[in-house]
Amino acid sequence: MKIKIFFLILIFLIMGIIPVISMHNDSVKIFEKEKSTENSDVNYENNKTQKSENSVLEGLLYARYSEDLNVEALKAFAVLFNNNLSKEEKSFNLKDKNIYISDLELKEKFPNNYSDIIENIKKIINETNNIYIYNDNNTAYIPYSECSSGVTYTDKKYENLISVASPWDKISEKYNNDIKCVGVSLAGIEFLCKYYDYKTALMWYLPKYVIK
Repeated sequence: MKIKIFFLILIFLIMGIIPVISMHNDSVKIFEKEKSTENSDVNYENNKTQKSENSVLEGLLYARYSEDLNVEALKAFAVLFNNNLSKEEKSFNLKDKNIYISDLELKEKFPNNYSDIIENIKKIINETNNIYIYNDNNTAYIPYSECSSGVTYTDKKYENLISVASPWDKISEKYNNDIKCVGVSLAGIEFLCKYYDYKTALMWYLPKYVIK
């Protein structure tokens, strides 16, 4: 009799423990699933943000692209634009087709080699993605103009900017004697990058800054 009672108690105990273990395992699985979903959501948002930022930068470079523009000039623009996007993204008027175009608009502009252009620009962005312009160890927004009047000007908002000569701008189609360029001349960058690498070209206009 005692043995039967013992086995009955043991059976009840086992029957009580099994659901608890099962519930615990299910809870662990649910928690792990939720955690995995949460991580997936975070990764998705990070990838989405990264893609969005890269897409904007790509569109800015598409708009600058021309068949006679060399790789070093595109690298200089990639660094300058990416740097400024990180500081003041809204400073770019993305509705202006001279500033930003989509990949479809690029295809319309260069129907024969647009895929090669896209591939090259993506490669340039990857190579310069972590290069920024620093002022006292902090990334700094850098103003620029399409061209200068042969010299750049200072501005009280940018204490480290100094006036530098940019005489080659006078041979640019965009030259205008009345232009007041503060910071970097894009036409000047295009000219200098025919002879120097992109960092040297940028440093001509930004001698008090650090590019790294």
